[in-house]
Amino acid sequence: MNKILLKNKKFIPTNAILKKILSGRWIQYQQIIHYLISKNLYIRMYWYGPSSGWSPKFCIDKVTICGIYIAQNPLIGIIGISDKIINHLNNDKNLDPRARLLYKIAVKKGPLKWVETQLVTNNDLEVFLLLVDGKIKALSKEGILPIKSLTILIS
Repeated sequence: MNKILLKNKKFIPTNAILKKILSGRWIQYQQIIHYLISKNLYIRMYWYGPSSGWSPKFCIDKVTICGIYIAQNPLIGIIGISDKIINHLNNDKNLDPRARLLYKIAVKKGPLKWVETQLVTNNDLEVFLLLVDGKIKALSKEGILPIKSLTILIS
């Protein structure tokens, strides 16, 4: 299996195919998936475009919390953060300073700051997930709460 398949819009990958494509990265991918499902986010495979291909995004209702670019090596975590969420994050005294730095140095494109971070080490993964938790907490203050765990693989 070749990761080029992930960049074919007509080919929607299944978990079995992803396991073959990701190979040595499969265990890390599964750790991320299990963590995000434990937060009651649902998974949806999403076409990010020809350069990024198919990747999972994790949502609450119609709100995307984060995604993982899987055609790249290493895996790359991505989080879009609006000004309203940034205000909540700025006021969150319990937010880990590493997660705060991650969104502060992110580039704003359009209405969102886009945090893109390589998930190479356990520290990278931990900081990414701390920022995910911060975004979920900020959204909960806006009344956007996960209802139940639901996995959807095809959009």
